[in-house]
Amino acid sequence: MLRILRLLTVLTFNALTVYGMSVIISFPKTTPNDVVQDTKSHIEKNGGVVGHDLRNI
Repeated sequence: MLRILRLLTVLTFNALTVYGMSVIISFPKTTPNDVVQDTKSHIEKNGGVVGHDLRNI
């Protein structure tokens, strides 16, 4: 299930950023930290910017 979540997040990010759009990605509260960190890392490696991490709010 977590692999599917990672894949969908990355595919959605890649598809939307091709058009210069901002993307808001939300994870369920129970999502493990490593999934969130992997996704953020992938976004940054592909030229994206992680503007906010609101998990602690």
